[in-house]
Formats: sequence, structure tokens, C-alpha cells
Amino acid sequence: MNDELKIYEVTNRDTGERHLAVSYNAQDACKQAGWLMGDCFIVEQKPTRKPTPDGETGLLYKVPCRLSKKDYHSNRKWIPLEQAIEELGTHH
Repeated sequence: MNDELKIYEVTNRDTGERHLAVSYNAQDACKQAGWLMGDCFIVEQKPTRKPTPDGETGLLYKVPCRLSKKDYHSNRKWIPLEQAIEELGTHH
């Protein structure tokens, strides 16, 4: 079993509502969104190698700057996994 935290994008099959979850597995990500596993599509967010502000290259994840449902796709930013976990954890 892989004990590494991951970021999942969970989409409700019926409503199209989306949720970002920090979890060890897809089933728990669905639970965080309040849905059953069969009621949602789950996509593990993969990091992209990008330059960081300190001039290094790092693995970064794309997450929303604001986590309101209305602005889900606007204002997205690339940040390291640790920062994404911290920011997403404060909103869910």
C-alpha cells in the first residue's frame, strides 16, 4: 500500500459538481466530497515539473487560488504538494 498523500479531483456524475481532496486513496477522496465511489469520477492530479520562484525546478500541482464552486476553473496556480495539502486542508 502506498502511504503517500495525493490530490484528487472528484466530480459528481449527476450534478457535475467538483471537489479537490487530499487523501491517500480515491475512495477516501469521494468520502471527503460527501459522495459514494460509484457516484463520481476521480482523477489523481499529477505534478508537473516547473521552475520555482527560487530558480530551481520542482514538481508542482495546479490548484485553484480560490476554492469557491463558482470560480473553480479560474485563478489557478502551481504550488508544491506540501503547500497544496496545507491550503486545501484549510478549506475542507
